[in-house]
Amino acid sequence: FTLQDLSRTPFLKRAELTQNIAASKLFLAMEQKQSNLIWSADLESGADILRVLKLIAPHIVAIKLHFDAIDITLDMPTLLSVCQLNNILVISDRK
Repeated sequence: FTLQDLSRTPFLKRAELTQNIAASKLFLAMEQKQSNLIWSADLESGADILRVLKLIAPHIVAIKLHFDAIDITLDMPTLLSVCQLNNILVISDRK
C-alpha cells in the first residue's frame, strides 16, 4: 500500500485489513464517529480531565493521558466508564 492508497481507504476497510487489535478498534471508532480526533489531556487535575472528557466524549476517538503527571484524584473507574460508554480508546503516554 502507498500512503495515497491508505488515505482513500475507508476506516471500516482499514479495521478489517489490520491485524493489530488496538488499531482495529481505533478505526472502528473513527468510522462510527466520523472523526479522527484524539484529545491529549494535558491537565494535572483529575477533576478537570473528567469534566472536559464528559463534554467532548461524543467527538473524540481516543484520549492520551500522561499518567505520571496526573494527580492522584483522577477517578479511574469513572474515566474508564465514560470512555467505554463513548467508544473512546485510552492511550498512556509517559513524559
